Amino acid sequence: MVTTEKKYETESTPKQLMEKWLRINAARYSLNRPDGKLNEEGISQITKIANWKPEGGAARTPGSKNPPTPRKKQQTR
Repeated sequence: MVTTEKKYETESTPKQLMEKWLRINAARYSLNRPDGKLNEEGISQITKIANWKPEGGAARTPGSKNPPTPRKKQQTR
């Protein structure tokens, strides 16, 4: 599993973790083009499908235990 490896802790989103892992393991999964360069389009497509946290938005700070501040309700007139 990508997220249990310490060397990936500095990345902020599951998609970024997957991109980094796929680049490191590109040869293993045939993600290199014939000219030897990475198949960036292929990596991008894989991460779109495999992203287990697609809601996006700002990433939470790793290790932060503070819950998000609730939004104030708008007053109706």
